[in-house]
Amino acid sequence: MKIPERIIIFLAALLKTQLVFAEKPKAVPSSSTLGQIATNIQNQFGGIAYMISGAAYILGATFIIGGVFKLKAHKENHQQTHISIPFIMMTVGALFMYLPIYVQSIGGTFFTNASSFGIIGSNSLT
Repeated sequence: MKIPERIIIFLAALLKTQLVFAEKPKAVPSSSTLGQIATNIQNQFGGIAYMISGAAYILGATFIIGGVFKLKAHKENHQQTHISIPFIMMTVGALFMYLPIYVQSIGGTFFTNASSFGIIGSNSLT
């Protein structure tokens, strides 16, 4: 299955905006201990979690919209497009859109303070 060029351009533009608006890392003093370095790395997980969450929502919406278009293509020519393809695409899209909520609930289950591990929305779970 070939990915349309517009989707690739859209995802590239989205990634570029994520990189432009990402939080700039703070300078680490040279007299840092190993514990301070580990804490600084751990503090960066929140930004990564938000980026993955945003990408999951966008991928989910893209798969759902693509599934609707495949369903329309099946209606127009049912011999060329199988009926299972649009439903699989829409199911994968729904799973991508549910991914951030799933990660939040799993993080609240396994970690007492899930916000320190970069799990989005975990403050409401503790």
